[in-house]
Amino acid sequence: MNRGEIDRIGAEIRQGRRDDELLRHVDAVYALYEPAALAVSEKLADFVRWVFSRNVSVYLDAGGDPSLYPLLTGGSPTMSQRPTKTLDSIAAKLERQSTMHLSQMQDIVGCRFVVADRSQQDALLHLLGAHRNVESDDAPALFERMKVHDRRAAPSSGYRAVHVIVTHDDIPYEIQLRTSLQNRWAQLSENADDLFPGVKYGAGPTAIQERLVELSDRTDRYEREWVRVVQLEPPVEATGLEQVLEWVNRTQVPAIAQVGDEGEEIERLYTAFETFLRAQQ
Repeated sequence: MNRGEIDRIGAEIRQGRRDDELLRHVDAVYALYEPAALAVSEKLADFVRWVFSRNVSVYLDAGGDPSLYPLLTGGSPTMSQRPTKTLDSIAAKLERQSTMHLSQMQDIVGCRFVVADRSQQDALLHLLGAHRNVESDDAPALFERMKVHDRRAAPSSGYRAVHVIVTHDDIPYEIQLRTSLQNRWAQLSENADDLFPGVKYGAGPTAIQERLVELSDRTDRYEREWVRVVQLEPPVEATGLEQVLEWVNRTQVPAIAQVGDEGEEIERLYTAFETFLRAQQ
C-alpha cells in the first residue's frame, strides 16, 4: 500500500464513509503500521533496560554525559504502549486539520514515557537523541532521524509534553514524554472532554477551558521552579563543608520548602477538579 492509497482511504474517512469495505481498508492501514510499531517499541524497551542497568558512578567515570544524572538517579520512567489510534480519533483529527493527509498523521502508533519531573524529561529527550553505548563510541544513535515537538513552552489548550517523532521503514511513530504532573493533567483533560466534548481542543464551556489552562500554567511554573531550586549550587566562595552546609540551610532548604508548599496547593487543586468532574457524571 503506497501513500496515495493511504491518502485516498483518509479522504473517504473524512467524507464520513463507514461501510465494510472502508473498514477493511482501515484494517489494512493498521496492519501496515503494526510491524514498525513493534520494532520501535522493542528498541525502546532495550534502550530503557540499557539505561537503567548503568551504575551511575561507572557511567560517569567512563565518560557518560553528566546531564543524564537526573534520569539515572531519579528512578526508572514508566513506558507504556499507546493504543493504536481509533477510527473515530483519526476521523476527528482529519476534520480538525482539514489540509492533513492520512499518510501525514504521525501519531497512529506510539508509546508514552512518564518521568518524575522536567529534569528527567530533558535528560530522557537528550538520551533519545544522542544515545551512544558507553562501551563503544562507534555505536549508532538510537534513531537516525528524530523530529521533536516541545509543547511545554507552546502548549495546545493547556496540553504540555514533549513529542518525539521517529520513523521505521518510513512509518512514523510518536514517543510522548510527560512528567507525572503533565500526565495527570492530560488525564484530567480527557475526563473533562468526555463530559464537555471538545474542551481539550479549545471548545466547550469557557469556564472549564479556563480552569484547565490555569491549572496547566500553574503546574508548569511549579515544575520549572522545582528543578531550579533543586539544582541550586553553593557560591564559589563556599569552599569548606561547614560553609556549604550553612548555605544549604540558609538558602536551599527554605526555597525547597516554599516550592513544596506550592506543590501541596497544586495537589489540592487537582483533587478538587477531579472531584468536580466525578460529580458531573
